Amino acid sequence: MRSPSDALISFRQKEIDATLVPEPWGTQIEKAGLGKVVVDWQAIPPNNGDYPTVIMVASDSMIQRHRDIVKGAIKANMDGIAFIQNNPEQAYELINNQLKQYSGKGMDKGLIKASLSRLKLTTDVDVKVMEEMARVSIAARYIKGIKENELDLSKFVDLSMLEEVKNGK
Repeated sequence: MRSPSDALISFRQKEIDATLVPEPWGTQIEKAGLGKVVVDWQAIPPNNGDYPTVIMVASDSMIQRHRDIVKGAIKANMDGIAFIQNNPEQAYELINNQLKQYSGKGMDKGLIKASLSRLKLTTDVDVKVMEEMARVSIAARYIKGIKENELDLSKFVDLSMLEEVKNGK
């Protein structure tokens, strides 16, 4: 399997019997009657499901030339999370409409709701969890050319803009 999005097809074609994937793929497999969620994401050790499913990335040059735009994207993400948390029914419809616009087809709103119920939407960033995910990715050979004991994310993680946005700057 190449990516989590391949899981549904792999289950349909009986190429795999089990997988560890983030949402919405687990819920899709379950709703399609192809499998059952046996361990909820929140129970996956060692961080009890507290793993990033989306990480915002910008190049150094983008940050240097357009810091305001990058901070605007961070603010938009924060506003989006707050909107989903405060207006879930509206959010399901908006998410479905965006999926239709980008992919040409939507997703059942029940699936969107079930998927979001299994996610922890937050702007909090835990670098130790990111490092653990990187180690897992190295062990699974998704990241090549680096050894686990050489792992250093300090050059890649800059939370200063997130903190500035959180503090209204």
